[in-house]
Amino acid sequence: MPIQRIIDIKSGGTLDENIALTIALNCAPLIKNKAFACIISVDLKMLAGLYKMIIKAGIKYLCFGMIGDKVILYLYRQKPLKEHLATAEIREFLAGYGYGDPEADLRVLSEKMRGYISGSLSYPHEIGVFFGYPLEDVKDFIGKRGEGCLYCGYWKVYHNLPDALKVFEDYDKCRDMVAEELLVAGKTLCDIAV
Repeated sequence: MPIQRIIDIKSGGTLDENIALTIALNCAPLIKNKAFACIISVDLKMLAGLYKMIIKAGIKYLCFGMIGDKVILYLYRQKPLKEHLATAEIREFLAGYGYGDPEADLRVLSEKMRGYISGSLSYPHEIGVFFGYPLEDVKDFIGKRGEGCLYCGYWKVYHNLPDALKVFEDYDKCRDMVAEELLVAGKTLCDIAV
């Protein structure tokens, strides 16, 4: 998508265009079913329009709270998230961070994020598994405090750089495709969600 089009929308586009741009730039892998979750920060004025778009597209959301006039939302596809969180290695990892019952994982994460937003808790870096980041990368990010990664893209990569670069390339292609479909072709989120 041409940078000038992004600038035009940000500076004078309609509310729906701004919502579409925000989705395209931040949630495209989720929309195209290449990822099962993402986190997004949106202006409060965009909230109602965003909810309508994502619900129609079969995407669920969880509100973590507000920072200033921005709402922090976790957007996800329930079935693949649930399947991912149910794997033995993820269960074992999350148990070390206070997650017990798989049915309560999102509630626990939400409480931790709200605590972080309010300033009473540190950031729950285990959130990486809730986005589907490779477990070894999440573990090393936590253990190395974000230092010494091989590459910094959609997440910090500590292992298996070639595979991560392929995923990043796929995510970039999704972003370009979603931007084109929403902002140039004028399609709706429901039209393009996979």
